[in-house]
Amino acid sequence: MTDNIKNLRHLIIITLMILPVKCFSQSRYKNRVSKNTFFTELSINSDIYLSSVIYDRLLKPKGVFNVGLQAGITYSTSITTAYKGYSILYPVKCYIMVGSKRHKFETGFGARILTYPWPEINIGYRYKPINNGFSFRAGYNVVVFPVCLSKMANVSIGYAF
Repeated sequence: MTDNIKNLRHLIIITLMILPVKCFSQSRYKNRVSKNTFFTELSINSDIYLSSVIYDRLLKPKGVFNVGLQAGITYSTSITTAYKGYSILYPVKCYIMVGSKRHKFETGFGARILTYPWPEINIGYRYKPINNGFSFRAGYNVVVFPVCLSKMANVSIGYAF
């Protein structure tokens, strides 16, 4: 019986020695900022509908001020009298986010490229998790198309990792 008690003591001592190491090693990754996000975006106004799949990368993920880049592919459908039909566009954007760890104000500029770039600016809100997880954006885009200046509301959902 005394051997069992000695073995139990050794097991308790070893467990108490290993437990803090395991907890410490896991906490190191708990506050890691997710730098990458894949999301789908829907932009709408009365004439044009844009549906996008976009990859987003934070260049400076620490602190209150964040800078990042986006690139993706957009399917555009128009019902205007000047241009009816659809096209595939390639959005490229640089953006700045300011705010708390999860809730950010976002603004950026870039272009949607078909045969030549169509300038675009955006402003909005972004929920971005600290670690991996669900990401959400809502905002307002202004795109300079050849036949018009298009102001669009947009909503995005995605996954940050």
